[in-house]
Amino acid sequence: MEQNPTASQLLDVWEQGRFQTPAQRAFSLLTLAVPAASSEKLGDYGIGQRDQELLRLRERIFGPRMTGTAQCPACGQEIELDFSVSDIRAPIASDRMAAASE
Repeated sequence: MEQNPTASQLLDVWEQGRFQTPAQRAFSLLTLAVPAASSEKLGDYGIGQRDQELLRLRERIFGPRMTGTAQCPACGQEIELDFSVSDIRAPIASDRMAAASE
């Protein structure tokens, strides 16, 4: 079973992120999401695999529900969002290729 990051680890990444680009922040969070992987291996992750691990980390920390609001840029109407992480999770390319070869 995957271990959730500690409060201290999350705080460290949060503080580092203040001075990082969005890509650097994502990589810092990825090191929490997959602590057993080396930096070199994480750097080889494709966008889909990276996002999958970050989404999994988000789910481990905050649970499977995602809620929020967004405002339409055209009319200003505010909408509420509420969905499960599983609703937006897609198989990564290696999973799709494995399924296709069966």
